[in-house]
Order: sequence, then structure tokens, then C-alpha cells
Amino acid sequence: MDSMPRSDLPAGNLQPNLYAAVIATPILAIMVVALRFISKRLVHSTMWLDDWLTLVALFMTIGFDINIFFFIRSGVGLHIEAIHRDSTVVYRDFFLNLWIGELFYTFALAPAKLAFLAFYWRIFGVSSMRLPIKILAAAVMCWSIVRIVVNLLHCTPVQAYWDKTISGKCPINDQKYFVGSVLAHLLMDFAILALPGPYIKKLQISLYQKICVFAMFLLGGFICFATITQIVICFQLNVTSPDYTWNFALMTLWATVEVNLAVIAVCLPLLRPIYRLVFNGSLQSTQQSGTHSVSWNDRSNHQTLNTLKKDYSDSTRELADMDSDGNRSFTEVLDASTQGSDTICEMDTLSPRQVPKGRRVIMVKSEVDVKSSVYN
Repeated sequence: MDSMPRSDLPAGNLQPNLYAAVIATPILAIMVVALRFISKRLVHSTMWLDDWLTLVALFMTIGFDINIFFFIRSGVGLHIEAIHRDSTVVYRDFFLNLWIGELFYTFALAPAKLAFLAFYWRIFGVSSMRLPIKILAAAVMCWSIVRIVVNLLHCTPVQAYWDKTISGKCPINDQKYFVGSVLAHLLMDFAILALPGPYIKKLQISLYQKICVFAMFLLGGFICFATITQIVICFQLNVTSPDYTWNFALMTLWATVEVNLAVIAVCLPLLRPIYRLVFNGSLQSTQQSGTHSVSWNDRSNHQTLNTLKKDYSDSTRELADMDSDGNRSFTEVLDASTQGSDTICEMDTLSPRQVPKGRRVIMVKSEVDVKSSVYN
């Protein structure tokens, strides 16, 4: 294409912003996911569905970020007049990377949303929450399938979307497609963030857990803000403008931030062992805290764990007696002077048969932390 004189070029270059976003946020996402699995190793936790979904989301996010680098090289973030290449090549590279990016956007966000829902399924043992989780999971799957199908059938043949030399039909309006699909996934994000609210507010939880919940909702809120920003940009998007490399820049920037932060958000609640190690100096310190709280009908019952001391010659361990509410909890600590292993166990159980009729309860799964060490 003919280049314009330097003085006549329109002002503006968003490529430094795009590079900053596509470098900083993936590094942060990879670090947080690594910390998540370090935390699991510290407590010898096994892999579960939400862990695998998080890995899938991370790999798809990395694919999205790699495509963004090629997208920037194609000219996004610059005015079309400032790109000194053949217009046909610029058009092909830009819309091919846009098409690939839309696929990776779906492949990255869908498993991140499902990882959130799988995490809820694992930690909340209440049947009333299971149906909303199933409904939202089905909605995420439907949203993903629709986006993928629409993206693949954007033009007939598919290559006509990025190759102007091919005669084809492109009946789908880009602006309506972007607004509709992003709006649907924003509504799902709101629902996923709000889902555990009624259950969390009734629980008496530790300071760390409060910080994690607050951080998760804060980051989730920022992700929703990024999505809302994309919707506003989509409404203002002029898909028929010849300056497409500039018009799509801000939407690309916020999509990059959103995809990477979604992976970070799903990992935050699982970094508790790292928190213990950094702020308390060991994994054991919080395991011996000895206080567990349960909220029943907006009434808190604070239970102090009983301590049983046994010597290592005993082949059996006896649980603490039931308290007045029917809960059993214990912490077993053997003297450091004794040879062998030190076992610390925290457990709180509540049998459904012990629940008085007519009372609302929250069933919380027990957490058992076991640490072994050899004393010289």
C-alpha cells in the first residue's frame, strides 16, 4: 500500500500497551498456577477435576497469548495508514489471527469457569448448591459450543473470513456476534461469583479464608469489569471502518487481561499452604490452632479441639468425646521428646442423623491435615 507522509499519519500507538498486557499477565498467571500445585504438594493433596480444568485453562490461555503476539505483529494497535505493508497481506494476517484468537478465547475461558464450578462442587457438601452448579456448567458448555460453531461457520468457505481473494458468504455480523457472546458470558460470570455467597456468609472462617474470598471476589469483579469494557467497546465498534487494526486494539487489550486473570482467580482459594508457610513459618502452625467455627441459624458455636496425648507404644488412638452439639473434634500431638512420627489431625464431623428436625444447617466437609517428621 502507498505510505502517507510521516507528518500526515494519525497519532496513536497502542502496541506498547498490548505488549505489556500480553507479557505481564501470562507471567503472573503461570506463577499463580505453579503456586497452586506447590500448595497441593505441600499438603500431599491429590489431583481433582478443578485442578485438571485449571491446567487446561492455563494451556489454552498461553495459546491465546501466543496468538496475540502474532496479532500485534499483524498491525493491531496501529492505525492502518501507519502500516507499511501490502493491504491484502495486512488484511489476511489480521483477520486470520482474529479468527484464531476467538477460538482460543473460548477454549481458555470455558475451562476456567468450569474449574470454578468444580471447586464449588468439591468444597460445598450441600445438595441445594449442586443443582445450580449443574445448570451453570451446562450453560458454560452451551455457550462454548455456540461460540465455536459460529466462529467456524462465520464465512462459507471459512477462509473467506481472512482472505479477500476468495469469493464467499459471511452472513454473521461481527459486532452483534461479539456483543451477544460476551454479554452471555458476563451474565454467567456474575452467577458463578454470586453462587457461593449465601453459604459463605453463614460460615465463621479464618482470616486467611476471608482474605482469599475477598480477593477472589475482588479479582472476579475486575474480570467482570474487563468484560463490561469489552461490551462497551463492541457497541462502539465500526466493523466496516478501513482502520480495523486500530478499532480492535482496546478490545484485544481487555480480552488479554480478562483471559489471564480468570486463571489467576480460580487458583487464589487454594494457596492456603503457601500462606501458612510464608506468614506462619511452617505448615504445622495453623494446624495446631485448635479452633473451628460453625454457623447454625446465624448462631456461632465455637468449639475448642480436645487434645489427646499418647505414647507411641499404643496401637490405637481414641477420638475425643462428643460435645453437646454432637460434633467430634480432636487434635493429637505426641511429645517431641518421643521417638517416631508426629501426627496432627483436625477433624469435625456432623452426622445428618444428629441434626435436630426443623433446623437449617450447612454441611462442611472435614479437612484432615497430616504431617510426619522424624525427631532425632
